[in-house]
Amino acid sequence: MAKRIITSAITAPIAILILWLGGYALQVVVAMLILIGMHELYRAFNKKIVPVHFVGYAFALVYIAFIQTFMEGNGFFLFFTAFILAVLTVMVLFHKKVNATDCAVTVFGFFYVCVLLSTVFLVRTIESTYNPNLGVFMIWMIFFSAWGADTGAYFIGVNFGKHKLTSLSAKKTIEGVIGGIGTAALISAIYGLVLEQFTSLEGSLILPLALIGAAGAVLSVFGDLAASAVKRSTGIKDFGTLLPGHGGIMDRFDSVLFTAPAVFLLTSLILG
Repeated sequence: MAKRIITSAITAPIAILILWLGGYALQVVVAMLILIGMHELYRAFNKKIVPVHFVGYAFALVYIAFIQTFMEGNGFFLFFTAFILAVLTVMVLFHKKVNATDCAVTVFGFFYVCVLLSTVFLVRTIESTYNPNLGVFMIWMIFFSAWGADTGAYFIGVNFGKHKLTSLSAKKTIEGVIGGIGTAALISAIYGLVLEQFTSLEGSLILPLALIGAAGAVLSVFGDLAASAVKRSTGIKDFGTLLPGHGGIMDRFDSVLFTAPAVFLLTSLILG
């Protein structure tokens, strides 16, 4: 517990500053997290499967560098086609060492870590007709949803949890999950009230943010369980040891991988 607190105390101020600044600073940090996360995931498979690491990393860097261009509908199909061709070309050239399963895990790692985690940056760039700085405020919803749900689920689960949610997680209970969703929705609603009172954002935000927070919390549960399923299938306890008390980047951001896309999509639909 002490290691978790110390790690959080050191990293939290830095994370808050980077998220607030956005721009190239956030883009670079997200790129670093993606590369570390992909490395952790690929390494988890190394006992049985050997992903084509360098191709995955190279295309991840290109993707995050030109992500806004891809989001505007320009070139993603060609980019993805080039990625698949590159992976398959490596398989042909090194067929004695690289097989189809290695290639499949390479592509899986790109989408699971790179594409999903990159939406953290996309949320920060969201603009709308009425609220050009919307992304500055909505970026925090990712973490209110993911970590608010995690905190609420822990306290409710410890005190009231009786029914196990799934065999993938011995500690998760149905009561805890419901409490976590409610906690995330409540925190998000309070945040919406604060934004209404102290920012220039227009329109009612309490209900929309509560809905986004709740939806993000639901998906955060699936994000956590998806990571648990991967760890179980690969026979590891944690993805890494980079963050003392937390594990690796994938251990800390497993729920964010699902919450960030949800916040991005719902914000664009409801508030965009």
